[in-house]
Order: sequence, then C-alpha cells, then structure tokens
Amino acid sequence: MENILVGKAEWLPASKRKALEASVRSLMAENRVTLERRWNSPQPVACTYHAPSWEKPHLSHFITGAWEVHYPHQWFWDSCAHAVILASVDPALAQEEVRSLLYAQQPNGFIPHLAMHPGHRHSLGVALGRLGRSRHRSPYLQPPLLAESLAHIYVKTQDRAFLAEVLPRAVMYYDYIHSHRCPSGDGLAEIIISYESGMDRSPEYDSVYGKSTGAPMWRAPIIGLMLHHWRLRHDLVRILASQRFRVKDLLFNCIYARNQRVLARLLEAAGDRSRAGVFRERADTTEAAILSKMQSRETGLFHSLDARQGRDTPVPVVTLSAFMPLLLDTIGRSQVERLVERLTDSAAFWTAYPVPTQPLSAAAVTPRGHVIWRGLQTWILPNWLIYAGLKLQAERFPGLAQELSRTAEDIARRSYELVRQHGFREYYHSQTGEPGGAVHFAWSGLVWDMVQQH
Repeated sequence: MENILVGKAEWLPASKRKALEASVRSLMAENRVTLERRWNSPQPVACTYHAPSWEKPHLSHFITGAWEVHYPHQWFWDSCAHAVILASVDPALAQEEVRSLLYAQQPNGFIPHLAMHPGHRHSLGVALGRLGRSRHRSPYLQPPLLAESLAHIYVKTQDRAFLAEVLPRAVMYYDYIHSHRCPSGDGLAEIIISYESGMDRSPEYDSVYGKSTGAPMWRAPIIGLMLHHWRLRHDLVRILASQRFRVKDLLFNCIYARNQRVLARLLEAAGDRSRAGVFRERADTTEAAILSKMQSRETGLFHSLDARQGRDTPVPVVTLSAFMPLLLDTIGRSQVERLVERLTDSAAFWTAYPVPTQPLSAAAVTPRGHVIWRGLQTWILPNWLIYAGLKLQAERFPGLAQELSRTAEDIARRSYELVRQHGFREYYHSQTGEPGGAVHFAWSGLVWDMVQQH
C-alpha cells in the first residue's frame, strides 16, 4: 500500500500536534449528521456523515438562505476527505462516512455528487433539486476520491471485512466512470457541468460556458446548463450529443488516474489480482493521455481540454489544477521540475499562503462576496493533494527529494498556520490569510493529515 498516505512531518511540536488533533475531533463532532434514509432502499437505513459546514438555520435562512453559506448536505468529495480525516481520529466513523456515501449509489455504479439533507433545504436548494432526477440526490459526479479514502481507512485499520464489504461497490463506481464518461476511448473522463469538477465557479470554465461563472448565481451559466439537462431528462447520451458542455477536466482526471491505481492496490491486498490488473492498465492509459495531451509545450503547465465536437482544445486558463499531475506515477522528471518551478515562483503561485486558485499574474482578483474557486483563494483540500503529489515525486526521484520535500513541508506549515490563526474555514486569502466562506469547514481538517506522524 505504498504511496497512499502523505508523508511524515516532524516540524510541529508534540503539544501543538495534540492540540490540532483535539480541534479536528471537535470539528468533526460539530459537523456530524445522523439521519434515517428511505429513498434508496426497501427498508430505512441509519446513515452518519459529516456535513461540510453545519450551522443551525435561523428565520432569515429560509428567506435569504439561497445566498448564505450553509452546507448541511453530503457532498461526494467532501465526504471522501472527511473519511481520510476520520481514519486517523475515529476509524469506525470513517467507515460509517463511506457507508453513508455508498447509500446513494445507483445500480449502474453512479454515486451522486450531492445527497440532500431532507430537513434543511433552503429555497434555492429546493429549486435546484427539482432540476435533477430525484429530490434526494443530484444527477452529477464529483472528483472520484473514493479509493483514496478507502485506502486511508484500510491502512489504519487493516479491516479486511470492511474492505470486502466496500470494494465491490468501489469497483462498480470506477467502472461507471470508465464505461459512461470516457466516450473518446483515450482514458480521459468527461464532465458535463462545472459542478462535477469540484471547482464549480472556476474561471477555467468561462470559455466553455461562453460567459463568466463568477456572475451572480441567479444568472450564472451553471443554472442555464442545469435547465438544459432537465429538458433532456438527464439522458447522458443526449447530453453528450448536445455538445453544450464537455470538458476533459484536468483535476478530475488526475484524481481519477491516481484513484484507479490506489484501487488496484486495494484489490491486490484483497487477493483479486486479475481485477487489480484491469485498473492498473486503466490508470496507465489515463495517465498517458494526461501527460501527452494536456501539457503545453511552451509553458510546461497542464490544462483541461474542451472536448466539444471532439476537438480537445486546451482551455486557456491556468489554475491550481495545473499542479495535479504531480499525483501521477508515470510523470517524467523534467515535467515535475517545470511544475515545481512554476509552483514556487513568487510572482505566480508561491504566495504567503499558497496555493491560490489562480496565479498572481492573472487579471482576475478575488471577487467580492461568496464566489468560490476564483482569484486568490487558498483551499486546504487542493493543498493536501499537491502536498501528496510532491511527497510521491520525492520518493520517485531521489535527486529531487530534498527540494520536493521542503516544498511539501512549506505547504503543510502554511496551511497549518492558516488554521491556527483563523480556524477551519472554507478558504483563505492567499496573501493576507484572511478567511472566507463557511465556518467550521470540515475538509480543512485535512491539515491534520499533512502534519501528523505516520
């Protein structure tokens, strides 16, 4: 199970590490949700998950709540991150998080990016729910971090019974992506709306939408695309054929490649070598396509591809996604060096609190209000992914190990400093550290995974 967990950090004193662990435990307890679900099973099932941000609703929430920061539902990649965090502080709860996530799985393997909390749905949430196939779940995916969360749980528990329980479901999920979302045959998955990237309103998608995703939500292009999908009855074949939004997303595909490889290791651990070989080959195919089709020869940076009409045109925007190929097992040394050179450029991404969504040189600045994934916002989950990628490449290239490990440690230190100063927030300003968005934001607890001893 090598290369699954991020590395060891000795720079944080034991007393502060203990205090951080206590804070993470408190954070997860505060955001815990236990409810009975009835909509995807013949009998009621008790589910426990951890909301991204659990804030008690108030009267104004039901009037203006559509524009307030409130996350009571279960989001897919948030939940995978929560399972990673819980694997180190309460493995039994981590297992329950995964079971709750898998409750929403459909017979074809699909797992929605959002499972609704029925008792806390503000006006916009209700409206958007009606644009999906079900009022209980969304019709979309999110970055496929499931295998990574299972690996963290297994490494901590060595619970083979749990592994046997969840692996078939995980295989179904990644088979779904392979069979339904890789229509061009190159191993790259396509997303059909920016929600599926996890970076909903990133400027990366402006050129595909034809207008800015930073517009006020009521007139944002995401809503128009959801209406389009609703008119097509969420028929994936018709959606792809309509050519409105088809993107081979860089972040999604790097996570997809890594997690297929992690799933292969889990299958090996479970004794299923044949199936492990299938996913290892798929990971190789996806990685080869990322490395050959998504990198700019001029800059060395990677880009998502606009896949409409089969064009595979590079999206002309640089975001933190450019560094996600560090997660790949087959990236070359020179490619790693070019990425790290750009990452650590103080005129680009190496801010006081890296890594910002966009480089300092970008024309855009952090927008006013709650417009996520634009400008100079630093988020802990992408930092955790980049940290993991740097540690992986330090193992692969001993000649770069000192530089890569130092860069990874700097990201961990500065991420910890954000949490220490401002608490667990949705995002932070990459220059000032000023927090923004939701409070008690659970995935920011991933800082614990970056600093703990393994």
